[in-house]
Amino acid sequence: MLQKLSNKLLGLLLAVAVLLSAFVPALRAAADNIPDTPFTDSKKSQWFYGDVAYCYYYGIMQGVSATTFEPSAPVTRAMLVTMLHQLQGKPAVSTDSGFSDVSGDEWFAIPVSWAKKTGIVAGYEDGTFAPNKGITRQELVAVMYRYAQEIEGKDVSAGSASDLSFNDSAQIQTWAVPAVKWAVANNIVKGMDGNVFVPNGGATRAEAAVIFHKYLDPGAKAYVPTLEFGLDLSEAQTESILGAPYRTITDSNGTTLCFYGSYDDFYLVYFRDGVSVYYYSNDIAAVIADNPGFEQYTDSNDGDVIYAVYEGAPGTVSESATEQVIFELTNAFRGFHGKSALIWNDKLALAARNHSIDMATRGFFDHINPDGKTPWDRIAEAGYDAFGSGENIDAGYANGQAAVNGWVNSSGHRDNMLAGHTELGVGWALGGIYGRYGTQCFGIR
Repeated sequence: MLQKLSNKLLGLLLAVAVLLSAFVPALRAAADNIPDTPFTDSKKSQWFYGDVAYCYYYGIMQGVSATTFEPSAPVTRAMLVTMLHQLQGKPAVSTDSGFSDVSGDEWFAIPVSWAKKTGIVAGYEDGTFAPNKGITRQELVAVMYRYAQEIEGKDVSAGSASDLSFNDSAQIQTWAVPAVKWAVANNIVKGMDGNVFVPNGGATRAEAAVIFHKYLDPGAKAYVPTLEFGLDLSEAQTESILGAPYRTITDSNGTTLCFYGSYDDFYLVYFRDGVSVYYYSNDIAAVIADNPGFEQYTDSNDGDVIYAVYEGAPGTVSESATEQVIFELTNAFRGFHGKSALIWNDKLALAARNHSIDMATRGFFDHINPDGKTPWDRIAEAGYDAFGSGENIDAGYANGQAAVNGWVNSSGHRDNMLAGHTELGVGWALGGIYGRYGTQCFGIR
């Protein structure tokens, strides 16, 4: 595994680059040879990650903050010349660039002055440089073209006789055509979807990283993104990461719910229109490593420990699917605490469902119904011969995940979930004052 260069060695490397035509060692596409970055917005599953990692590793580009790269942010004219100045080892020049909009105390004053003196940039006819203006794709390529020619003395004739085949080639300015031809011939740039170059479109930081990487290391293999667990994945992609689901529910509203792993290593993923839109997991360390932007469920009865994390929006699923979600998440909570899984029991489910429907229909919220029947009465009437039993109820929660979290954070309900029962049935009903009612019936025979 490559280690990050020290600042001293990095400075030496950049200084030597003046003499060695900016030679920078190559980073290959193998996953174990791509260094990690501290940026939470640049993941190994994204097409530009290898280029961002290369530029960060060798000090060509830094983050916008300690943890963000902002790959979609525009590259300004000042940013670009600063990168090139840094690449050349920060040669000393006066801060007087001659541009009316660049004062000597600006952070980019020396790079801009250097870029003008070397002929890389010329500014505008009105004597300004427009340092904070976003650079266009054709301007970025043109600056790199002049850098190669004026600073490194490279032969830039490659591609000069060729025709550009982009569908929007006519939009490329005459002054930029030789540069674009050179960049295409040297595989530094290529078209976007639809075979367009978008010459007047703004260049992003991710695109700049790609161009720098390809320019400095023309023999590098294309980066192959590493698929990471998260949202916007197909079922096949998710299975390639988590393995085959142990259970799948195709709900009536078109949502597919897939359950993966085991109860101590649990994942629930919702798919809509063929892609994942929501996941829930008790595999805390793994999910945090893949995506620090998760949402969390905590247990106030256990020192606010994080017992589950999730991302996305589950939306609405049917009552029967919600019952199964509650069942599976209850077992995942038990698995998190090293408890054995409960077995689904249809008789307990009948008792639970009848009570949820009763609460919704008659507008009450209690373990004892208006007729005076207790949970044990209902469980017995459903035909379940219990040695021991228990009941949890809830009202008003938006979905099964929220209901389970409510029970986890209520000590008596939590005790039922972790007790020595062996079977469970769940009922979920819509209507009434609170809109949604849930019941868990636990039993042991």
